[in-house]
Amino acid sequence: MPPSLGRKLRKVETVAHLGPEDPEDLLGADALAYPRTHSRVSLFGGLVGLEPVLATETVQNGLRPLPARRKNGNGEQHNLVQNHQAHLRADPLEFSKQLSLWATGTGWRAYNDYIGGRVFYEGYSDSCVRAIMTSPQVLAQQHQVTEQRLALLHLPNGPEKLAKRARIEKLVREETSKIANGLVARMDSVRFLRFFGALVNNLLVRLYHQGIEISIPEYARFKEIAVLAAKKKQSLLIVPCHKSHIDYLTISWLFFRLGLSLPHIVAGENLNMPIVGPTLAKCGAFFIRRTFGPDPLYNVVVKDYIEQLLANGKNSSRSRTGKLLPPKLGILKYVCDAVENGITDDVWLCPISLQYDRVIETESYINELLGNPKEKESLSGLLLNTRVIQFELGRIDKPFSLRAWLDEQKKHRSEVGPSGKRPKSDQATLLKALGYEVLSGINDCAIIMPAGLVGTTLLTMRGRGVGKTELIKRILWLKGAIETRGGRVADFGDMPVEEVVERTLLVLKDLIGEKRDLIEPTYHPLDRFQLSFYRNQNEFVYQGDGLEANAERTIASLKDDQVILVEGELIGLSPEERAAGRNNFDWLAAASLFALTPTSSPPSAEQPVAWFAEKAFQASAQLLAKTLFAQGDVSYWEAVNQGPLCNVPNTTPLDLTDSWWRTATLSNAFQRMVDLGVILTRRSTTGNKPVALMALHPDWVPLRLEDGEIAPEGKLWSFVDRLSRFRREGKNRRDNRTVSARVFMHCSAISPEVVEYSAFTYDKPASDFWAEKRTANL
Repeated sequence: MPPSLGRKLRKVETVAHLGPEDPEDLLGADALAYPRTHSRVSLFGGLVGLEPVLATETVQNGLRPLPARRKNGNGEQHNLVQNHQAHLRADPLEFSKQLSLWATGTGWRAYNDYIGGRVFYEGYSDSCVRAIMTSPQVLAQQHQVTEQRLALLHLPNGPEKLAKRARIEKLVREETSKIANGLVARMDSVRFLRFFGALVNNLLVRLYHQGIEISIPEYARFKEIAVLAAKKKQSLLIVPCHKSHIDYLTISWLFFRLGLSLPHIVAGENLNMPIVGPTLAKCGAFFIRRTFGPDPLYNVVVKDYIEQLLANGKNSSRSRTGKLLPPKLGILKYVCDAVENGITDDVWLCPISLQYDRVIETESYINELLGNPKEKESLSGLLLNTRVIQFELGRIDKPFSLRAWLDEQKKHRSEVGPSGKRPKSDQATLLKALGYEVLSGINDCAIIMPAGLVGTTLLTMRGRGVGKTELIKRILWLKGAIETRGGRVADFGDMPVEEVVERTLLVLKDLIGEKRDLIEPTYHPLDRFQLSFYRNQNEFVYQGDGLEANAERTIASLKDDQVILVEGELIGLSPEERAAGRNNFDWLAAASLFALTPTSSPPSAEQPVAWFAEKAFQASAQLLAKTLFAQGDVSYWEAVNQGPLCNVPNTTPLDLTDSWWRTATLSNAFQRMVDLGVILTRRSTTGNKPVALMALHPDWVPLRLEDGEIAPEGKLWSFVDRLSRFRREGKNRRDNRTVSARVFMHCSAISPEVVEYSAFTYDKPASDFWAEKRTANL
């Protein structure tokens, strides 16, 4: 990538075929005839934003709309929809005129001159299926499956075996054909694309009511990268932090409007519902199973199809990467294999961060964190929830070459490090590093939205509420703190912060309570759990720095804020902070580990490790958390959420189960215990379906007394004791003992059943990491 593009050149999905330098010629002769609405997508300063006024509600409250045009340091912005009144009731003649332009494919709507691989022609999907069915690796897998199934019949050589082989071969071909036909995107009709484009256009301009604006200089520079990739037949892999189903429509619409080949979107099979599934498939989506399982035909068909897309220079988009979850590496594995095996010479990875001030799935997100099963998507649910999507901003980080990244990693990992050892260079390690490189790119280009500022302020305040003046003051302080650390806050031009806060409070009115019968309006959280979703937008700003640098910066900041007192080499809490009390949520996760103490002795000394089902323990830990919250041992309801461990080895090559990758307060603490060797994880080897198991390291398992109670001694006890010195045990409890008899009783009551016992085969023992004195070189 040319270095002149810089960090602000971040919007691959906005590349279009550019003409002369005049803004009107740039967008086509009929740009002025394009639907004019009150909504704007902003692409300036490295930003893409769909910016709404809150429909009639905002206007009724007297809030002025954002300006139709504005400039910044990057040059002029052009509103793509400034001359179109697309509302039937307001101007039926203009509405009909615009529909006719879509129907006839006038100008850019024809979509026959775009950058990238050719798509949307008759027979496109059939050609993809034929390519899969004639692929050498698919044919080889079909032969292997046929031989395996034939061998199970134990037939002697002869006519019967030959006939059975022919029958099995036919069935395997039919099965492969069914998988391929159900997988490939049905991008066969540009007429349907124009029809659906008109629908999506009218949907977006109603969701985002202030126009769709682009930065012309950045728009022109992006064309250079797109043309370069198209000439070399290289693909762009769009990797977003997927937070809402509207992402599919937003990104695809921008590709269409700005003249870039529409991306092939990897979607979960749960979205392949009636009407929605076939429609999305005709616009580039293809649906894969959440878990591939032991199905070699399905695996090879998906792998071959992805290699086809990469070899032909098609664009791809995947979901979800997304409070950023650990990366799901299945699709990235296929992409890396394609580059390594020479199927394509290179792929450009484009991390995208999309942020919303209100998203569709917040309520279901909270329900899942509370342990409720994930609700199945439905058409009615999507239609009913689109009303809450408001104010979106998005950015793309600097695209990077996968080939160059792999070469750099291999070179780096071939060198001997300071410890005298070479870093790991196996495929799994490289793949994991690539996943986190993408997450880092998403973090680098992420934006803090107003809802994140308001949600964070309300959830961290003391007292029952905060006045409007104090709320604005705190938001300004938080905005400054974020920008000091290099974070980006959404740009609102010359709009006063007070007005931004008012708009945000309207968007989040169901989550924030307001009292007006006071000296000034006072606000308080109504739904802390849903507000925590928006607060989590800030997490990437405060990611971990080096220990020494972070400690020095933190001490200086805490001293300036009068949280601590520093006298020479001594540090202590200030009187104000001592009065405020302390709290540490890691205590809850650590205390719940007592539930992994077996209630009975192992069957033999050779099998001392008791394995518990991970899901059963998660449910037990959450039940303990809810009980302790109700009894006052835990102060904040946010501590009572769950999510399974993230690094339990998987036997399938690709697993996109949503619940598997959810990360929450308890699971983050448990994952840290896994990393430190306190918790052991593996999958069961018995039964039809492998089950995720977990166990305490034998050195950490507490002893039980003769009466069956857990003995208050051992490593786990000492660890919890150390944590308890840095926390307050709830607003209503002041127990002197580390873990009271009541908490021990709860742990014994919720202890799940032992699934199986096994020998201890782990080489690395768990160390007393919590008791060791850290040295300067650690």
